[in-house]
Amino acid sequence: MLARRVRWGSPAEALDIIQVAQQYGVPGFGRQRAVALITQGITTFEEILGTSKEKLLSILRSPDRVKSLIASIASSIGFKTDRYSKAHQRVADRLGLGTIIKNCNEKKDIEYENAIKDLLDAEARWAVTAIDDGKRQNVPDLLVQLEDFAVLIECKTTIKTPPLISKEEAFAVLQKAVDFDKKISRVTLGKPSFDENSKFKAIGATDITLIEHSTFIEGLLRVHAGEVTPKEFLEWLIAPGVSEISRLGGRASYEVVIETKAQ
Repeated sequence: MLARRVRWGSPAEALDIIQVAQQYGVPGFGRQRAVALITQGITTFEEILGTSKEKLLSILRSPDRVKSLIASIASSIGFKTDRYSKAHQRVADRLGLGTIIKNCNEKKDIEYENAIKDLLDAEARWAVTAIDDGKRQNVPDLLVQLEDFAVLIECKTTIKTPPLISKEEAFAVLQKAVDFDKKISRVTLGKPSFDENSKFKAIGATDITLIEHSTFIEGLLRVHAGEVTPKEFLEWLIAPGVSEISRLGGRASYEVVIETKAQ
């Protein structure tokens, strides 16, 4: 994200818009046009799609540019979707977790939370508690405990266009966990991904971790494949900021399975 900010010379709020515009070849749309939208208070894809064409034309100065940008955003439903779901499904099938991973990849909202709990429950060395059990309101979804580790996890999914978790949703776990011990780590699991505003804010945070769905699944598959221990997984998971799979040890899950098949 920082590399894109430097390359395009743009604020964090403009990165998603510029990236989609470049991906779909919107004519004459770059940093200046994106900043012009932001200056008018138009900072998200939803706000662009909800703005009249007349107002967009007054900002972007070209009917073709307006038409192309709207079409690009409308076509980006699959933008930042989980590219690894098929590979993870093959790995999960080999590990006896096929149905659980399928549910994790396909379910939304409360059913997604249940699927994630099932996946966590498949590892017996930690304890998993569903805090948001329908009786307690405005609390995180899950609590994972192992030795001295305790992690509160809030599961977020979205069907918006494009499918990106907003900053408000990403940081809701902090408010929901206000009555819990501050020593307990706060994590938001987002499916499929977070918008650039969320990730930019999380970079400097010391009290929250954002982790995207595919990264979380890859990490847990490495646990089940014996590549990392549950403790190593939690140490990686609770590092504040945005979780990156490159920081977790062990081989990629699909590499382990490929070797097994070759034998």
